Amino acid sequence: MRNNPILLLAAIILNTILAAPTNSASISPQKVLLYFQNYLSKAESEYKFNTMTLDKQFASAISAKESSLFSAKQEFLKYNQVRVLKLGDNRNYWGNFDCPANRPNCKDVDKGEKFEVGEVTTIKKVIADSVPFIEEIDLIVNLGLVELVNKREYQLAAKIIREDTAAISVLKAKYKVDIALTEDAYLSAMRAKPAIQALKRASKNPSIFQEAFVNALKFKYNQAALDGLARRSFGFIDNLKALDTAIEVTRLSQHADVVASKYTYAGAVKINKICGKTFISDAEFMEMFQKVAEVYQEATGKKLKL
Repeated sequence: MRNNPILLLAAIILNTILAAPTNSASISPQKVLLYFQNYLSKAESEYKFNTMTLDKQFASAISAKESSLFSAKQEFLKYNQVRVLKLGDNRNYWGNFDCPANRPNCKDVDKGEKFEVGEVTTIKKVIADSVPFIEEIDLIVNLGLVELVNKREYQLAAKIIREDTAAISVLKAKYKVDIALTEDAYLSAMRAKPAIQALKRASKNPSIFQEAFVNALKFKYNQAALDGLARRSFGFIDNLKALDTAIEVTRLSQHADVVASKYTYAGAVKINKICGKTFISDAEFMEMFQKVAEVYQEATGKKLKL
């Protein structure tokens, strides 16, 4: 029985279709490259804009609080007079106060400040710079050792110092968090940067573009890893086997550099096969590849696999 020529022709056409690479048939290397370039450019612009916005926003808010804090400290110094009611047993408390104007050297034998009941003095200027110091003044007042001559004005100034100091700390902490998030987002996007050179190299093989792209990504990372090993000091070489291994790695690194200078798909495949998963199993490579695959799928609708 003779074969039907129409069926034979159909079979040949079908085999041709099945044999042709399916991963790159509808992918335009230039469009993918442009997508990645735009993605990275957008990430760069967003990073600069967000950083500038955060700097301006927080600098303005912090500056306003610092101005308010400065004014409150001026008020604090204006109304920081106290009257001594009793001396108590803790001499350390009196180090918070200036000597009275009429007794500028009010020192006892132990060189600590010595005050007399009934005299008026002032809280030291440095107290306004520390919330814990202000709280100690509150304790001294509550113990009945001194009374505030301008109670309402002093307490208002002390309250603003507490609030503004806390607000400035919160703003600075929030700024650090927001800047860190912005930088993390930027660094995450920049993991896709190695794709640019890999895409250009893969475009030399448009019929197997996707496979060539993955191959180029692996090669770039393997080349860098080999170069890092080849440039290590001789400190780890303590026997002839280690020396022989170092020489082999150096030669392989040099060969990888030659391939990189005149990139070919076949040359990169050879280097990648020799390296195997030695380097590309690193977390750094996997994070980079994951980001590249994510952007690649956005650009092409296709999944990228190692």
